[in-house]
This record gives sequence, structure tokens and C-alpha cells, in this order.
Amino acid sequence: MKERIYLITRGDDTGNSRSANQAVMQAYREGILKNTSFMPVGQAAAHGAALFAGTPGLCLGLHAVLNSEWEHEHYYPALPPSEVPSLVREGGMFHPTPRLTREAGARVEQIMAELRAQLALARSMGLSPVYVDTHMVFEWIEEKLAGLLEEWCRQEGLVYYRRYNRRLPQAAETGDAAERLLAALDAADPGLYTLVTHPCFDDEEVRRFTLPQLSGEEVARARDEDRRMLIDPRITQYMNQTGVIPIRYDEAARLFG
Repeated sequence: MKERIYLITRGDDTGNSRSANQAVMQAYREGILKNTSFMPVGQAAAHGAALFAGTPGLCLGLHAVLNSEWEHEHYYPALPPSEVPSLVREGGMFHPTPRLTREAGARVEQIMAELRAQLALARSMGLSPVYVDTHMVFEWIEEKLAGLLEEWCRQEGLVYYRRYNRRLPQAAETGDAAERLLAALDAADPGLYTLVTHPCFDDEEVRRFTLPQLSGEEVARARDEDRRMLIDPRITQYMNQTGVIPIRYDEAARLFG
């Protein structure tokens, strides 16, 4: 069984926008998406929870948030900012990047308290997270944080994403996203890999999300390309013909330990 390619297909940032929530549902129902990483502190979290709570086939994880990178749309802690002062900037939102969070003197006990609050918030919305991953890969903020997260996940009965975080080889730099994925799958040896995407529709909601180096139009265009890749019939046909298996995090844990 393990002499095949298994692919954890993941769509990040649900709960962040209605567009992301709806794109993930489309990619699950019509394409290869098996997992979504949910932000309970996102501005569309209630909308996402209503969609995902009734979709048990979609493996949902906690997309733990400690950073607020967008210029005009922000993430705030689940706890009152006064309880996690080392994690927030003026206005009560998170710092833009893990580097700035580290430089601000983030305290590990406040990080773990906030993550526990985010998990509790997701569960209070009727969701049952299966795994945990981290927005902007913030583990390096503190040397012992990854170990603490793994132990916390073990105590909560959750899969910690870093156990299954091998990426496909980059085999093409041209072509659309589906063509690049096909080239990567062709170049990959048998084994377990993770494909991380950020599916959205190219709409006005997503175009509000801007970065200093990326316009909202560029963000929306790139995320819409992820959505279209996940439902592309070329990908489905390739997987059916070659035996590539898109799987959930809990399935990966059972198969690979």
C-alpha cells in the first residue's frame, strides 16, 4: 500500500473570508481537497462553522493564529488582549509577522493560553478539529514552542501537522498551477506528501486583503488559481490513472504512524 503517492490536500485560511469558505467547499465537493485549516478568529468564522459543521467528510484542523499580516484586515486574539499583552500591538491585533512577534518579547505561556482559547472557540462553534497547523509557520518564535505544540496536540488527541509536512518536489516553474502540480507528482517518489493551498474566489472580498508587496488583485488571482487547480479534471484524471491518493490528516496518521 505504501508504494504509492499519498497526498494530504489542504486548504488554508477558512474562517478568514466567505470566499475562502465557499471555495474550500467547492474544492472538497468537486475536486481533490480533503482537509481545511480553520481560523476561529477570522472575520468569517461563523459563516465557515455553519458550512463545515455539517460536512464530516472534510477533515478540519485548527489553523492557529499568532500573526496579522494584512494591511487593512486584521486578526485579534481569542483572549482579551490584556491577557496576552506580549502577543499584540497597538489596537489589540496580532503583530504582522513571527519575526516581529519574537522581537516584541512574546511569552510562551501567553502563546499556549491563546492557542488553547482558539481551540476552545472552534469547538464552541460546533466544530471538531482533527489536526493543528500554524498560520505563517510561527514555531520559530521560541525554540521550545514546536515541542510544546506537539505535546499539547497529543494531550488533546489532535494530529500535529509537522509530523507530515513533506512537500512535493518543484519540477516546473512555468504553466498554470495544475500543470505545475502534475509535473511535481510525476517527479515524486512513492510516499506521503502535503500540498498546501489557499483557495478563494477572485472577488471583491478577497481583493481587500493586501500586503506591502502584493495588491489585493494579485492575492485574489493567486488564490483563485489554487481553487481552480483543486477542481481541475486533469488532476483528478491523473490521480485516477496513476493511483495517487488524496487523503486526510487522520488517515495519514493511521497509515504512517
